[in-house]
Amino acid sequence: MKSFTSLFSISSLPLTSLAFVLFLPGGDPGLKTVRINPASSVVGAPAQVDVVPITAANQSVVDYPVSRYWLPGDPIRNSAIKKIKFDQLGLQTQTVSIPAGALSVAIIADLPGLFNDAPGSGDPRRKILPAKGKGVLSSADVVVSRSSVQVVTP
Repeated sequence: MKSFTSLFSISSLPLTSLAFVLFLPGGDPGLKTVRINPASSVVGAPAQVDVVPITAANQSVVDYPVSRYWLPGDPIRNSAIKKIKFDQLGLQTQTVSIPAGALSVAIIADLPGLFNDAPGSGDPRRKILPAKGKGVLSSADVVVSRSSVQVVTP
């Protein structure tokens, strides 16, 4: 009679079974896509929205002043994976794929009016979405209005 360990030895499994064992489904998939939805209030306003993946190397994006982010030639803005101008797109929802290495994602909007810079999501022009961790959904919906960026995914 074979022992329990010899019956369930990984070396006795076919290669396809081994791959299945190593990549079992059920873990949190992380954030894969973000849908940027313009509110009707941005009609006629030159609203711009950037999607910036945040990694260990660029976590300063979380507290970076939004007013400085939108200055021409700003080096932090170069890390945006998607730059959206709704005045050119009308009111079309834009879907953005999030890279696997992102720990979180910043949605940063250049909105008309006067705003005071604040860190993280305390600035109404910026929302920080977690991309990894327990309970993180695979997609998120964000609405951009003339006054703020709001996450509407439950």
